[in-house]
Amino acid sequence: MKPLMCILLSIIGMTVPPAVSYSQYIVKGNAIKESCNCYSLTQNSANESGSVWQRSQINLKNPFDFTFDVFTGCDNDGADGIVFILQQDSTSIGGNGQGLGFDGIVPSIGISLDTYQNFGNGDPSYDHISIQANGNNDHTSDLAGPIAASAVSDNIEDCVWHSLRIQWDPATYTLSTWFDGAFRLSAQTDMVSTIFNNNPLVYWGFSGSTGAVFNNQKFCTPLSPGFNLNFSNNATCFGTPVIFKDSSISFSTIQGYYWDFGDGTTNAQADPPPHYYPASGSYLVKHIIIAADGCPSDTVFKTVIIGDKPIAAFNIYDTCEAIAPRIDNNTTVTIGNISQWNWQLDGSSTGIPNTKYPDLSSIPPGNHTLQLIATSDIGCVSDTVTQNFTIKNIPDINIIAADGCRDAPISFNGQQTDNLTTINSWTWNFGDGQIAGYKNTNHTYTAKGLYPVLLKVTSTNGCT
Repeated sequence: MKPLMCILLSIIGMTVPPAVSYSQYIVKGNAIKESCNCYSLTQNSANESGSVWQRSQINLKNPFDFTFDVFTGCDNDGADGIVFILQQDSTSIGGNGQGLGFDGIVPSIGISLDTYQNFGNGDPSYDHISIQANGNNDHTSDLAGPIAASAVSDNIEDCVWHSLRIQWDPATYTLSTWFDGAFRLSAQTDMVSTIFNNNPLVYWGFSGSTGAVFNNQKFCTPLSPGFNLNFSNNATCFGTPVIFKDSSISFSTIQGYYWDFGDGTTNAQADPPPHYYPASGSYLVKHIIIAADGCPSDTVFKTVIIGDKPIAAFNIYDTCEAIAPRIDNNTTVTIGNISQWNWQLDGSSTGIPNTKYPDLSSIPPGNHTLQLIATSDIGCVSDTVTQNFTIKNIPDINIIAADGCRDAPISFNGQQTDNLTTINSWTWNFGDGQIAGYKNTNHTYTAKGLYPVLLKVTSTNGCT
């Protein structure tokens, strides 16, 4: 992966800690600074030699574990390679061509990525890695190697950025290296006493060179800020503590952190204390890290959504049996949308669908209680709201009548068959265009035929 490039932090209104310098490295020869943490050692030109050195010395009595991004060019017939070097002169630069910018630097330790076969040095035909001492890149004197630089390919001049990890363990005097995550080789040597004359303070850096053939060769100190939250989809509910967990990647130990939580507060810890936002809303969180070499990262942005508590509200109206009661649902939420409608009828949610308007057309007559709990798509839950309503009985009736003759009165009698309602209105429709408004009545048909007779009643509860 191509490393992220640094930007000036002032563009987002942040302040870089005062200790940070923008001249962390000493650039020599043909090397060019591309950004705070990325440098080109050689261009696509013949007979170049460049080196880049960290200004601050490290102490070899302490362990280190560095991971770099390296780029050795796009021409698989190019040259010559790059070297990670530990040495005690911050202005050193070795010979070009097969010297890799390492040849002649004494005292020193180098881990070389050699991309050109020089028969005089005993180079193998494949791009190789080795651990060498005192600027001597003749493989007869290697501390370890040479072996193929990559565990999966003989060619690393493939126009691709690669990972180079270097680890020093002073307790066991072991210098180890990995390429693209695969262990390659290690050497066991007391560098402080045998190489650096009992002086543990050294500079680290990279050198590279070209000869008659060439490549653009680079290195970067990876610096990728990142963080995780204690909830998914970057959204949670008001009152929930937000836990920010740093997940940044750096070539070595991170020396500084900067958080802007988007609500006017900041923090400089790797993992800040749980954060409580003052209100619901959307907050743009910004995170920056400062690498061990003093380089600030780009800014990583993430919008954190703090959802509000839905306000469940509805009205329900009395109705008659077999007619669903009318419901006005007035539930509201500011952040997000309502995703769940949890209805309970008389204390049970059984058979009631999770919809904005539940179907209550089949419930029996009587007094009932309907409750609603609304949940937003962020997961915020409302208080329970309760409304009472009544399903009123419908009068139960029967018609008593017999067939008759034309021009002779026929008796029509209405009969109430329930004892739960009181009927106060009777309406007959005799099917011939004539109506009557009595419980019991007579009607005379003037023509023979088959007549549909309807009786409609209304009770004192309003049900028909």
